[in-house]
Amino acid sequence: MCFHASQSKSLTTVENSYNAYRTKAFDIGEHDLSAYHFNGFDHPELAIIPQEYKDQVHPAIWGLVPSNIPGYEQNDFYSKMKGASLNAKSEKIFDYPLYSNSIFSRRCIIPISGFFEFHHFNNKTYPYFIKRADAALFSVAGIYSVGSGITSFTMLTKKAMPFMANIHNKAKRQIVMLPTDLEKDWLSDNLSESQIMELINLAYPDDELTAHTVSKDIVNPTIESNYEAILDPFLYSEIEYRLF
Repeated sequence: MCFHASQSKSLTTVENSYNAYRTKAFDIGEHDLSAYHFNGFDHPELAIIPQEYKDQVHPAIWGLVPSNIPGYEQNDFYSKMKGASLNAKSEKIFDYPLYSNSIFSRRCIIPISGFFEFHHFNNKTYPYFIKRADAALFSVAGIYSVGSGITSFTMLTKKAMPFMANIHNKAKRQIVMLPTDLEKDWLSDNLSESQIMELINLAYPDDELTAHTVSKDIVNPTIESNYEAILDPFLYSEIEYRLF
């Protein structure tokens, strides 16, 4: 499951990549929604491209909150969910009420420059950073909710494809990455259930991905891990041959 992500590019880069713009309704600075390391459990704000406003960049909190829960109660909700609102299993999106209320009319793209997953080897865990080989933005498929004083989102997940299954070798799941030529299709109105699932189940080309191990600082609660070098390769001798 994806609980750690990176979006280190400027908002102008996001706007240019999606032919979208920030509106005066949100006072968003050039790097307000950027970070080398976003820890989902902190419920940070990221940029999304929402289905309802396909040509706009909106801020949204990572962690889907039902629309009937006011913003001042969101922390209580997150405490009860224990991270479950950060990702949504695509196999449940039409049945689970928290997801089914959004899947047809409130899908979104979450632009990120990379994400972190964990590899298990000899009873130890090693973090990997996954990004596009061309260093461009990923389009992650998500759904969002709009409530009283809060817009929130979750990233969809599915069974891992071979490249990601080798890295995330315990859970063998991955976020839903939309192929570049079909990413805007995710925001199309009036998609049927079968069309939505077809987009979710499309394979992202493995040869467009690259990955390397990074420092375990990303899971060290005593360290501020939002620093540029957190994205740099950090080699572990026992799994050096397992670089992808």
